[in-house]
Amino acid sequence: MHSYLLQPATWEASGVFVDQTGRETPVAGEARIVHTAQAWILTANLGEIENRYEIRPMKAGSLSTAWRSFNPALGELHGHFAFVDDAIISTFFSNNGEFTGSEILLQISPTEYQNRGVLYRAGEFASSWIIDLEMS
Repeated sequence: MHSYLLQPATWEASGVFVDQTGRETPVAGEARIVHTAQAWILTANLGEIENRYEIRPMKAGSLSTAWRSFNPALGELHGHFAFVDDAIISTFFSNNGEFTGSEILLQISPTEYQNRGVLYRAGEFASSWIIDLEMS
């Protein structure tokens, strides 16, 4: 059973962001998940990179849910999380369609995940990320 997103928790995050030229920038920070009756709130702060997700609480037996987020650099994003065996797969897009992307969170253990993702801008590669998450 997945622990990320499905349980309120704080996760330590570390890894790298890779820009369109291949330049790697180390990042570190945390992701905090809080559950309310209206939404699950995921706040991720990785230094200069910030995201705040509002996730629709999953119904019993469901394998996917919708989310929206606000990123200061990208604006409002919309997406879905799908729970597939030991992975959480997400696809997303911006309101104006300029940005699209996907990411996968692979469960290593109940307290560890590996996150890999890619962002496209106007159909061209913009960035990718490699993040390790550990429940704190």
